Amino acid sequence: MIEPFRGWAGAHGPQASEVQDNLSTVFSEPDLQAAIARGSQTAQAELTQAIADRTGTDPRQDLYLSLLSAAAITVQLVVLDFWVRTDPPVSLLPLLPDAFQQLKDGLETPRQRRL
Repeated sequence: MIEPFRGWAGAHGPQASEVQDNLSTVFSEPDLQAAIARGSQTAQAELTQAIADRTGTDPRQDLYLSLLSAAAITVQLVVLDFWVRTDPPVSLLPLLPDAFQQLKDGLETPRQRRL
């Protein structure tokens, strides 16, 4: 899940700043938000099928597959949105595994989390 974002690894360079500015525009435009939603649905369906193929399960019989793919797609979108808004800027790459780990851990409230 990290590989597509590797090119944006540096949060402080001009490329990262440009990507953040572009994503900020994308996330704030209703037409582009709708396009993201449509693309996310397509990606979720394909990811669900890929998980089913790897696990030998049927997405029409096992809700887990759809839940897992929806969570993975949503984590990526939430991380990108968070990264765009961070001030001061942070590196993108550590956010992705951290977000997936938080999800795996059951989304403990910030008071419970150990930093």
